[in-house]
Amino acid sequence: MLPMTSRSAYRIMPFGVFFGSPTKEHYRPLAGELTYRYFLPVRQRSWWLGTTSHLECYAALLGEAAHTFGNRAYRDLAYRQLEWVMGANPFGACLMTGEGMRNPYPHSRYVGLIIGGIMNGIAGNVDDEPVLDMEYGFDWRTTEYWSPHNAFYLWANSVLERR
Repeated sequence: MLPMTSRSAYRIMPFGVFFGSPTKEHYRPLAGELTYRYFLPVRQRSWWLGTTSHLECYAALLGEAAHTFGNRAYRDLAYRQLEWVMGANPFGACLMTGEGMRNPYPHSRYVGLIIGGIMNGIAGNVDDEPVLDMEYGFDWRTTEYWSPHNAFYLWANSVLERR
């Protein structure tokens, strides 16, 4: 895990590791036939979105690994995943409404702003470059609230703050 995160300036975990290039978009070479992407593949799929829940789950896993193995590097890396969600990302955008700076406007047409609500987050394009709706386009793929994001955020923080 640690070597994979060093490939990103933000030290985030990739979305996945693949054999070859399963779709016709950019996959980054890893080793041999293995490739990886930071964001979900977007071609040939009708459903893709930001990686908020993935990063928060990685944070919970890394937090548990830090406790189990007594490895502070895992703990630091876990916090790094949450920092991406809270604004340490290429857009400088906090994905939790009411916190941080440069919050995208949420795709929440029936409810409006939900303080503490966490959005789908940063997605990728075919070249695996970050994409986030900062233009009030109401793109559900990046700015819709979804309860798993809040649940995984709470879970990761409870694991990391356990004494």
